[in-house]
Amino acid sequence: MAKQVRVIRMSVEQPLWRALSGYRVLTMLYAIGLFASAYDEFDRPGIAIAFYVVLVVWTLATLPRVQSAVACTNVSSPSTSRSR
Repeated sequence: MAKQVRVIRMSVEQPLWRALSGYRVLTMLYAIGLFASAYDEFDRPGIAIAFYVVLVVWTLATLPRVQSAVACTNVSSPSTSRSR
């Protein structure tokens, strides 16, 4: 009886997609922190708050879709990746 060999495929892109996801969250938190520290200087802080609410919702909604190379890469057919 033949022994089954388990093949582990490593993704080069996976750490990059995770880093990009982390960077998006960190930059969002940084922008919110800058706004909070200068809140009194804004003429209409309601507009900024609305923007940051949209930014947070968009980031959290799209985060699962960009955490892996599989979710962000078109791997439908090998012919699409060839240069012409």
